[in-house]
Amino acid sequence: ATHGRLPSNVMRLPRRLLWTTALSVTRDYPLLGIGPDNFRHIYGRYLKLVAWDTRVHANNTYLEVLAGTGIAGLAAVAWLMAAAFRAAWRGWRVTAADDLPLYAAVVAACLAITVHGLVDSFFSFTPTYVVFALTAGLMFSPAVLKSESTAALVRSVYANRV
Repeated sequence: ATHGRLPSNVMRLPRRLLWTTALSVTRDYPLLGIGPDNFRHIYGRYLKLVAWDTRVHANNTYLEVLAGTGIAGLAAVAWLMAAAFRAAWRGWRVTAADDLPLYAAVVAACLAITVHGLVDSFFSFTPTYVVFALTAGLMFSPAVLKSESTAALVRSVYANRV
């Protein structure tokens, strides 16, 4: 009831069709894309639909970023993910044994969100990206990382800008 009704004459589209449409958009706007969160406004034109649901996304976070921000945006996301994985690996290596279960849970949550992005585009929804931001923040939280070696990791991450 809170989501409202679908516009008339609109059908649910298969995920694969949305993915190929996102790639078509990328072919037309490869470098900078069509603008963040604009895929939902134009995918229907690519599919030659008369009406479409503007609440629909590409159902893949990475294809949504690629269509919206082009190769430049996807490269930025890839860099950010690589930096986060490097920081997580460094954290894993220096985390005290008592802190490892909690650290592993936080890293597993971040990995689950990352993998889930392959079949859903959810960062445009406030509750989801807030949960992700909080989870990612916990990887470097002094409340989670209580040992001196993990505190040193946090200081080095901020000093070196990962």
